[in-house]
Amino acid sequence: MKRVLMTLLAVAVFCLPAGAWAKTSGNSSARDILIKSQVETAVSMLQVLAYKQAQGEMSLDEAKKLGADLLRNMSYGKDGYFWADTNEGVNVVLYGRKDTEGRNRFEDKDAKGVYYIKEFLRKAKSGGGYVEYIFTKKGKTEPLAKRAYVMSFAPFGWVIGTGYYRADAAHGKMTQSSDALTRATADLDAGILNILNELGNTLSHAAKETGKLGLHNEAEIRKLLQKNYNDGKPHVINSAFIDGKGMMKMIEPDQYRKYEGSDISQQEAVIKMLKTKKPRMGNLFLAVEGIKSVDIECPVFSKGQQFLGSVSVLVKPDELIRSVAAAIEKDAGVHCWVMQKDGVILYETDPAQTGLNIFSDDLYKNYPELIALGKRMVKEKKGKGFYTFQALGTKSIVKKQAAWKTIHFFNNDWIVVAYREIK
Repeated sequence: MKRVLMTLLAVAVFCLPAGAWAKTSGNSSARDILIKSQVETAVSMLQVLAYKQAQGEMSLDEAKKLGADLLRNMSYGKDGYFWADTNEGVNVVLYGRKDTEGRNRFEDKDAKGVYYIKEFLRKAKSGGGYVEYIFTKKGKTEPLAKRAYVMSFAPFGWVIGTGYYRADAAHGKMTQSSDALTRATADLDAGILNILNELGNTLSHAAKETGKLGLHNEAEIRKLLQKNYNDGKPHVINSAFIDGKGMMKMIEPDQYRKYEGSDISQQEAVIKMLKTKKPRMGNLFLAVEGIKSVDIECPVFSKGQQFLGSVSVLVKPDELIRSVAAAIEKDAGVHCWVMQKDGVILYETDPAQTGLNIFSDDLYKNYPELIALGKRMVKEKKGKGFYTFQALGTKSIVKKQAAWKTIHFFNNDWIVVAYREIK
């Protein structure tokens, strides 16, 4: 049982980046995205235990104990933690507080009279949501305004939550107002990476289960592919199983089944996955479905570790990135772009630039500062720089400042950029 817990904690370290909390300083919208994603990740860890319990590998009590230990040991950033209460309001986990764990909190209310546990249970029952309340921060004595995200975990009868203090967000805005670009870039990095990690977790689980099922169990594999698609909406186009020769054997949802039997062995992500037998996120390309997209591949191995092929999802990168960038652009008053290391722009605030190549398209050829900065971005994982280019929506030439960071996911990189005009 201890080995199971250590394995899950190792996965949790990958899924909950140490700097993620700091990356959202001063941006409540990004923090909302982050805490929701963290709860969903914690629940996905608990689902592993529930599956093992359902398979008879452990009792329900053992699974719950491991689950509580898991949540108690999971953390993110400087002070991000998780809690859990039963559907009856009994606290299961609150960072080891002996005066709280095991106590029924159903009637607890905050300094303003809000029955916050009842609100947790109500929101979780309706599918999950955010709750505003007052709570005392760990190590402090004065209660502070807090915003939480909670979600139900039915197999254990628990409600899982995490949150952030409003005062921290306000403090971040005051102390970091001079560095909006760096902050916006960090928020963009954290938000996109959380979505990619969610897709990666779902895909990795499907690949593992496909290996257990064996390729003869087509109906069950199709269910896994459909789940990949359902869990990844609206960013995922479809999900497929590709055999060891690069042939698309199964694909869901069913409107894409006409592409089954296609030879995709020459697609960049498939080539590299077949060669390395490791997960791979490809670059933007025109898929056989006729859609410009990014392919994410995860290898499948049998119980005997024989390579069987891969499970993949086809993703619309511009929509995925826009789901994070739109709020950041609005809140921080900046513009954003995300590009591959070959210079192809996956997303730009100006949609006319999405899909262009900063190093080769005619639009950029008269702006050597921008091209030079783009080359710096490819070489340096993070930084700041200046360049001249057209003002958004016009042909007027203006000076701009940009900050960037590099996202690494499934053995590939995206460069995320926040920029603004310099008056």
